[in-house]
Amino acid sequence: MELEEELTAASLAERIGLDFDDGLHYYFAVKKKVPIISFDRDFDKTDVERLEPHEVIGSRSK
Repeated sequence: MELEEELTAASLAERIGLDFDDGLHYYFAVKKKVPIISFDRDFDKTDVERLEPHEVIGSRSK
């Protein structure tokens, strides 16, 4: 990961109210246009869809 990406992720995290590691997850979810798979409800205050692991595992086993 480039330093510039880390700085962008840190800035986004601060603006949204996430801690640094959640900010990294958020940054990459936005960049890759994918949902976040997590039990962490802090992501619900973002504009990225959050799915819980059982929602993903359940859809793969059908």
